[in-house]
Amino acid sequence: MVVLAEASAWSYVGLAYGVTIGLLGGYTAWMLRRGRKIGRQLPAEDRTWSS
Repeated sequence: MVVLAEASAWSYVGLAYGVTIGLLGGYTAWMLRRGRKIGRQLPAEDRTWSS
């Protein structure tokens, strides 16, 4: 029984890491899409990152 409990605990750790990485990846993708959308709305002279 002890081995089963430890395996179950490690599966929770793996699940937590997976959820965390998934959420961070989703948030990063959302922020990039949002930034690109907002950047397209700026006039060309206000875009300091392009010439």
